[in-house]
Amino acid sequence: MVPEVPYNLLPPQVPQNIPLPAPGLITPSRKRPVRTPGLVGTNAAFLVPDNIRKKFSDGWNVHVPLTFLTDRGCLLKDKPSVTASQDVLTIDRFTGQIQTSAKSLSDDGELDLTFDEWHQAWRRLLDLIKNYLPDEFLAWEVHYSFILNNENRSELWPVYLAYDAEIRKRATHQGIDPSVFSIGIWNDLEARYTAKKVLAMVQSDLRHCPGHASFTQNDNSQKQRNPTTGSSFRTQNSSSDTSKSGRCIFCGNRHKGLLPRNCTATTNTNGVPCHLHRVEPSGIRQSKSGKRYCYSWNGPSGCDKGTACHRGEHCCTLCGSTAHSAQQCDAVA
Repeated sequence: MVPEVPYNLLPPQVPQNIPLPAPGLITPSRKRPVRTPGLVGTNAAFLVPDNIRKKFSDGWNVHVPLTFLTDRGCLLKDKPSVTASQDVLTIDRFTGQIQTSAKSLSDDGELDLTFDEWHQAWRRLLDLIKNYLPDEFLAWEVHYSFILNNENRSELWPVYLAYDAEIRKRATHQGIDPSVFSIGIWNDLEARYTAKKVLAMVQSDLRHCPGHASFTQNDNSQKQRNPTTGSSFRTQNSSSDTSKSGRCIFCGNRHKGLLPRNCTATTNTNGVPCHLHRVEPSGIRQSKSGKRYCYSWNGPSGCDKGTACHRGEHCCTLCGSTAHSAQQCDAVA
């Protein structure tokens, strides 16, 4: 005789002939997301904080710094640290109703992000835009791709980072189109960046200038630390840097504080238009025929690739000659 199995131990019975809803048509419960058949979670570590996600569900009308969307900003263990940026709840003394006011998010560190951190944040930002603002997704994807794929992105990374942040800030209260390059904003940011670099170079030159207070103090202190050489470490570095810096490969200037990548000159030291002119707004330099030259070959250290070089043609960036590099060019004084 077969013993009777208790009812609560029987395997669950699958209901028969019950039609399943078509994919994408499952009705969400309350405000929970629509269930997508077959969709699985990717990881358990990086989740966008709830208060940040709410900014987008409310219409993205406040600036959200990318620091909150990096891997570090989305780590589960760091979630308690974002409570300071939660919305503020207040009670209206006249109506007695609870009101919610958005608290601005700190943008500290947003202009110091590395490219990797920026890329991490933008992948999550695009997902948020696609989920909550699908009509704007394509425009923001164009903006993101413009920065991601630009040839001089690494050279002008601080400017691109500032441009991206400025566009996202303005888009929260202006109807600008992020897919269209805002040349006016770019020019202002590039001018500030160039001025900042020039100021830093001038201050550096002043610190290294004989007779300057800081130079004298530092020079004496270095001599005391290294009495056997009779010269300071700063002085040794200065002399070695001078021999390595050479001349600017674009304008021919021999000023040791001028870096070619920061050169904005349109004429060389002879007053003649530069052989390689700047192409705005990218800032890439090329000849009138569109040729790209090897900058390493024209620099003080030269190019070690030889005939296998793929950086550009081994032509003088000052005059276009194939007989010499910019360092040996006598066509520019």
